[in-house]
Amino acid sequence: MNKTKTSIKIFLCFLITFLLSGCWSSKEINNIAIINAIGVDQNEKSEIVLSVAVIKPNNLFPQESTVREDKEDSFLVESASGKTLYDAMEKLSSTIADKIYLGHVNVVVFGEKAAQGGMEESLDFFKRENEFRPNILFFVTKGLAENVIKAAPNFNPTLGTEMYDLFKNNIFSGTKTVEDLSKFTESMTSNTIDPITGVINMTLDQDTDTDTDTNKNQKKSLKSIKSSQQTKESQHDVLKLQDTAVFKGSKLIGYLNESETKGLMWIRGKMKNSSEEIDCTNHSDNGSIKLQIQNSDSSMIPSNDNKKMTVKIKADATIMEISCKNKKLNPHQMKDLNRYFREKIEEEVTQTLLLAQKNWETDIFGFGKAIYRKHPSEWDKLSASWRNGGLKNLNVVLNIDANISRYGLTTEPSKANESR
Repeated sequence: MNKTKTSIKIFLCFLITFLLSGCWSSKEINNIAIINAIGVDQNEKSEIVLSVAVIKPNNLFPQESTVREDKEDSFLVESASGKTLYDAMEKLSSTIADKIYLGHVNVVVFGEKAAQGGMEESLDFFKRENEFRPNILFFVTKGLAENVIKAAPNFNPTLGTEMYDLFKNNIFSGTKTVEDLSKFTESMTSNTIDPITGVINMTLDQDTDTDTDTNKNQKKSLKSIKSSQQTKESQHDVLKLQDTAVFKGSKLIGYLNESETKGLMWIRGKMKNSSEEIDCTNHSDNGSIKLQIQNSDSSMIPSNDNKKMTVKIKADATIMEISCKNKKLNPHQMKDLNRYFREKIEEEVTQTLLLAQKNWETDIFGFGKAIYRKHPSEWDKLSASWRNGGLKNLNVVLNIDANISRYGLTTEPSKANESR
């Protein structure tokens, strides 16, 4: 009997060993095509044009003895078109020898035309494909997304990590409007708020036309003695985060510039670690005062009849730089600076409201969400006409508390000794 039990135990051990092999679904890195960034465009036939940056793992980390000067060697860009995004992805797989892997996609860029045509079908594909992560950053570009995907990274081995770091480490207000696909889709499918996201464009880092004629001639002479290869190497594609893409439902309707983006961020209470500039208290002085926003907060209070929305904004800032002449800070001047600071915020918020609320009738502020939270039963009656007259006729009242709490280690501007 004991021998039988022992035999059964040994058999079970062998059986369990086979079942625990666990490598049936493994994917070797040499056999997969890792996609790091995706671009979506729309061509003249209204077809989806899909562009992807495929990482070359063997070239990402070359041997120490090998110096790789061309960063484009670390990835290649492939494109395909189709009636839908899934159709384009299927056609793309027929041009890539290895199995496409989407688990490392960091960013998705939509070209302007594709974003204007509507986002429902494309975002449905990203939502259903289980390899995609929900926190993929979503950008819009004013040109073709394909051009952005083709840009060579300057500070990172891959384009996706370059764009992610550009978003993460940038301190300016425009960065705070970048949404991931999950949050963007949530706003798009909601009837209480409209989606926004950041705009990324590709610029060429080269000489501008602001030089004098003499400088232009000198530079032209210098360029003429350079080889075409040297000239090509001196120019770099630079990715730049600027402006905010505004949607009405699923369609791109326009852009907010830097000042208008700040107005949006003031209303949303997200202006933090950003810069602001106000004029000197003496209007004859052409200098300015640079502020760093330490913190901001906002609240929206709808009236009982839902015809008025009170927006309370609280801002705290620190003086970072003063270029005003003979500006010595004292309590009276600080009071004036706080007033100028408050007026600056009001100006930015007002121009954003005029553009988005009055002209585009898109609720990127979340006014509908504030009404729904306070009067959920009444929102059902308002939502049908909210973006067709309701939002436009809403009376927005601003209540702004702006305070410059600190001015650094000195109360006077730095200036040279005039007695020399």
